[in-house]
Amino acid sequence: MKLIRVEIEGMELFPQKLEINLYAKQRVNPNDTENLFWMCSNLYLNRTNAFIGINASGKTSVLRALAVTLQVLRRMPLNQSIAQHALKNSPKTTITSYFMYGPTELFKLETVIKSRSDVTVNENKYYIESETLWKKAVDSGAVSIKNDLFSFQDKHEIMTRKGDEAFLSEDVSIIISLDDQYLNDMYFASVVEITDLNFFPISNAVRVPMEYIRFLDPSIEKITIEGEGDNLLFRLKFFGKEEIIAYGIYQLNQYLSSGTIKGLTVFYNATEVLKRGGYFLIDEIENHFNREIVATLIRLFQDRSTNPFGAVLLFSTHYPSLLDEFDRNDAINIVRNMNGIEVQSLAEILKRNDIKKSEAYDSSYLGGTAPSYETYIEMKRALLRELNEGY
Repeated sequence: MKLIRVEIEGMELFPQKLEINLYAKQRVNPNDTENLFWMCSNLYLNRTNAFIGINASGKTSVLRALAVTLQVLRRMPLNQSIAQHALKNSPKTTITSYFMYGPTELFKLETVIKSRSDVTVNENKYYIESETLWKKAVDSGAVSIKNDLFSFQDKHEIMTRKGDEAFLSEDVSIIISLDDQYLNDMYFASVVEITDLNFFPISNAVRVPMEYIRFLDPSIEKITIEGEGDNLLFRLKFFGKEEIIAYGIYQLNQYLSSGTIKGLTVFYNATEVLKRGGYFLIDEIENHFNREIVATLIRLFQDRSTNPFGAVLLFSTHYPSLLDEFDRNDAINIVRNMNGIEVQSLAEILKRNDIKKSEAYDSSYLGGTAPSYETYIEMKRALLRELNEGY
């Protein structure tokens, strides 16, 4: 399954409809196809999608909204931590997702989610009030994206949630029956909720190749694991140093740098996503990483040889220099918080791909991409006031 487009209405932090396109909206030339994944006719997916904005612009909220959409399509129950963060204080949310299983059919799924208070646990529980699924054939000729690709009629409706399906939990999408029919699942991994936690779970530790570890920290000669379950012993050897014995993952983490720990988690998940052609969500991708490690991760998803199944990387960042890793403007989204979070594709602002993206972002040309001069002056005055009061 490949997600093409998402529309979300009703989430508290998004006063306007949130629209995110994962397909290449700009013209696709023959030289562009290396970084894109072909879906049908002239419809391609961007293998990497960046969401960039200043602090508190809403980048994390956008990724959480995407995570809930993927959670619905993955047939996961809504009453899990991902949805709890994204849907909080939203009495009614409508998620409309457009996706394809292959090059000949396009699906539209509209999911209406409501909440009710659960006094036993003092929190809201979420349930799907209504849901409709449409399907239509995609013309083998040129796909008219602007006109009618995402237009569905009543005759395209193939399934409606009735509310009395015995097999269906109230917080799981009806797509569960469609997946059984098409025998094609959608995989995604998200580290959005552990951005501020730097801990490497043991479930991943035994599966990370040594080559990954040395890429992140060339000073490590080897790591071996002995034992089972909770009784694990790690042997850690740095080049030119005595072997270190760590009892348990907590003790091992004391000897590894923050960048190495995060890198092990990120590159492990990236590998799983790349193998399955899924989706990987990362908030603040540059956190604990130097620029070259981040660029390497982006290139792994952009490169057809390491990403043969069309896996998609969705990440947020504060750093405009990372935008220069992208050849296309339609793979970059500007996030602003102006009385509510909004997302705008860079392709709507910059019509040419040959303009250096980092310079455009740093300038005032894009609008809302740098702290305002007025807030800088106010901050400076406050600092001077604090300094004067100290004497």
